[in-house]
Amino acid sequence: MIASKFSQLDALMNMPLTEKIAYAEEVCRKQVDDKTVVACSFGKDSMLALWFARKVKSDVKVLYNDTGVEYPEVRRFAEEVRKSWDLNLEILKPETTFWNLKAKYGWPHKRVEYNRGVRKGKSTPKCCIYLKEKPMQKWVNEHPEIEKIILGLTAEESRQRKILFARYGSSCYFDNTRYVHPILKVNPIMPWRATDVWRFTRKNKIPICPSYAKYDLQRLGCWPCTGYTNWQKNLRRFSPKIYEIAMREKEGQTLLT
Repeated sequence: MIASKFSQLDALMNMPLTEKIAYAEEVCRKQVDDKTVVACSFGKDSMLALWFARKVKSDVKVLYNDTGVEYPEVRRFAEEVRKSWDLNLEILKPETTFWNLKAKYGWPHKRVEYNRGVRKGKSTPKCCIYLKEKPMQKWVNEHPEIEKIILGLTAEESRQRKILFARYGSSCYFDNTRYVHPILKVNPIMPWRATDVWRFTRKNKIPICPSYAKYDLQRLGCWPCTGYTNWQKNLRRFSPKIYEIAMREKEGQTLLT
């Protein structure tokens, strides 16, 4: 059963771009309404999901989690897009800081850890929970009229996301655990590949956050994050001092040369 679901997902990911565009448009036509919000980090993927959602409802509510450790260009970019697109934007703030969480729990770890190729377990870094998930949960729980959240997740981004979408067999799935009422998570660009996103974004002149080019990034996120592959190169480029501290404090790390 799971093998057939992976085959179905692979077929969607291998569709020509024209069909992926139609797929995203159809998902948004069905799901974007007055009960929908868009979660936007202002990275390339969530900007694309927002672009499609606004084709259906130009004043759709947009939520941006300001973690306090975004790349500095991201905040300025968010404000520029808010003005140029006349966004119905609300900025969410956490109740603590990355540095407080790092002092208490240590540096962020990968969501899935492996030891000699064997999976050790899965858990969400505390900083993701307190800086991203909890502010979103709080806002949604205070707005019971909201039933759906548009996200810019793609199956290509990680094995865990591919498994998620294969399991549900759809770009939409219910989250019954994090909110006081069931929330439908909607992912209109689920089958898109990064090459598709960049090609469509540039062709349609969708704004691109300057952080990508300035720091040679493949993904946006919290700049001191150590919970993903190749974080060392990005952190060393952005803050050599914090990079050295992180490498000293994370057991078994060797400074890049």
